[in-house]
Amino acid sequence: MTKKRKMNRLVPGDYINAVILIFLGFIAVYPFLYVLALSLSDYGSVVSGKVFLFPRGLNFEAYKMILGDRRVTWGFMNSILYTVSGTSISVFLTMLTAYPLADQKLKYRRILMRVFIGAMLFSGGLIPFYILIRTLRWIDKIWALIIPGAVSPFLLIITRTFIEQLPGDLFDAAEIDGCGQMRLFLQIVVPLSLPIAATLALNYGLSQWNSFFGPMIFLNTERKFPLQIFLRQIVLASQQLESEAAYGRIFGSSTIVPESVKAGVLVIASVPILVVYPFMQKYFVKGIMIGAIKG
Repeated sequence: MTKKRKMNRLVPGDYINAVILIFLGFIAVYPFLYVLALSLSDYGSVVSGKVFLFPRGLNFEAYKMILGDRRVTWGFMNSILYTVSGTSISVFLTMLTAYPLADQKLKYRRILMRVFIGAMLFSGGLIPFYILIRTLRWIDKIWALIIPGAVSPFLLIITRTFIEQLPGDLFDAAEIDGCGQMRLFLQIVVPLSLPIAATLALNYGLSQWNSFFGPMIFLNTERKFPLQIFLRQIVLASQQLESEAAYGRIFGSSTIVPESVKAGVLVIASVPILVVYPFMQKYFVKGIMIGAIKG
């Protein structure tokens, strides 16, 4: 018992590590806390620069104005649609592509992997890409935002490595029992690959949710814009407009400071990711660690 207590006793280095980690954690969390406080503070506190960590003079006018704007509602719903549909398609296609590439007996396996790696290193450029999307008649359509980047070569390599770690005897037994390749993939590989699937979903979901360059180029109808486009419009408007009255003509109010509106939109855009991430963190870390090991 005495030896066990000595082993569990904290040494000075543990306290130093704890202080460093707390400090780094505060640095990581502070920007979000500041933005949240800025969005909830009253006009005078924001203008005078008195907001640092906690809200001063609790005020929900910025959120009332943002959530009352139909464009924000459209953008929020569009972002959810693009993220859910794009992430689902990307996860399925990535795993479906990685499954045969994980088979050592696949013919031309190395050549195929070099093609994917080449796609990761080189691209045709923005103009040929735009011409391709226009030729496919995907301008102002959801497919232009989902299909071109559906499979990430980097995530494909991680997924292939993860599937290679699965027991080969299980696949052999399933094939002996008459299990076809698609059934083997859907009923054996997919259930065993939930950690890497969560990793893919989080990476693809973050990319889709934060995307604004693709929608800005390929979408023409304002009703189809995602939330990030509207966020960008607010940021640009706040930089170009000097008077709060001019700012109010755009957003329907001349009594709210622009910084509070920008902060409110940032909070609203970040909430879905902050809600989902804690539930996927365990699978995300496990999938990255296993998928990063070379088989």
